[in-house]
Amino acid sequence: MIETLNHKHINIEDQVPYTKELALIYKQLNDYPKALEYFEKYMVLNDSLNQISYKNEIADLEAEFKNKENTIKINQLKIQKNSAELKAQNNRLKYSIFGITTMVLLILILFILLYQRKKNQLIKEKYLKNKQEIRILKNQKELEVIQAMMDGEELERKRIARELHDGIGSKLSALKIKLSHLKPSDTSYNGNLENINQLLGTSINELQQISYNLVPESLLKLGLENAVSDLCHLLHSESVKIEFQSFGITQDIPIPNQINIYRIVQELINNALKHAECSEILVSCSQNENTFYIAVEDNGIGYDIEKVKVKPGQGLKNLKNRIEMLNGIFNIESSSGGTFYNIELTLDL
Repeated sequence: MIETLNHKHINIEDQVPYTKELALIYKQLNDYPKALEYFEKYMVLNDSLNQISYKNEIADLEAEFKNKENTIKINQLKIQKNSAELKAQNNRLKYSIFGITTMVLLILILFILLYQRKKNQLIKEKYLKNKQEIRILKNQKELEVIQAMMDGEELERKRIARELHDGIGSKLSALKIKLSHLKPSDTSYNGNLENINQLLGTSINELQQISYNLVPESLLKLGLENAVSDLCHLLHSESVKIEFQSFGITQDIPIPNQINIYRIVQELINNALKHAECSEILVSCSQNENTFYIAVEDNGIGYDIEKVKVKPGQGLKNLKNRIEMLNGIFNIESSSGGTFYNIELTLDL
């Protein structure tokens, strides 16, 4: 159609329908600028064609009729011509408004796309920034955990050295002195020999307890449940009764998790023995799939939880760090009637 329309021998009567049809086709193709262009050509050609037609009609009427009636008809034709021109002008205005509206909509859509792209970029930058901050905080927390564990190990070394020096060391020194003064001919030989045996027995027991605190052999050989049971039995005394209960503890808990759980229970029991002034301690450990529960309760004097939160001791810090390493939850309830620790850990099975 375009090639036909551009042909040099095509007359104006044929150009009018071609331009109108092309305007409709481009409109259906959503190419509104082209549609508007061909519609304007159509209007111009149609107007020209109408003008030619009207002029011919007027000339014929003037030539054929010279009276008043012919003049009236000519005037009527002029009115029709003016009406057609006005209608064509209105149509041109209508399609001009339509074209301008289309351009405004296109610009608005482009603006919205650019805004959304900018917004997505800002969201992405914020996400990367938050991710970096989380990584920094995680690294800081890991450093704090490592430092707390190193401090705890240092305190443990000092405690072991103190126990060896003040406990077994002093007993062995006394034993050496007794042995140096011991003579079979003395009347107190048998009595001194009995004291020496008692010192040796006490020293051996303390050495076993220190060794057990360092590396619980039963944990490596028999598992977590037996190790905690042996710990409660070892720390049990005439003045403090320690009872242990267990439910559903499996053998597939990873060794690092077992050691952490054992140290948590050990720290809670030691805290109760050192500070609670209690006569009974109840230790309960249970497992439900990959969740491990620890509950330790004593009937001691209790303490001010808020005061401890403000200035926690090294033992409590190490305890919380171990619990955080296992993604755990730690709750404390304390009053003058005793203290209750409730811990929930997540295991990597």
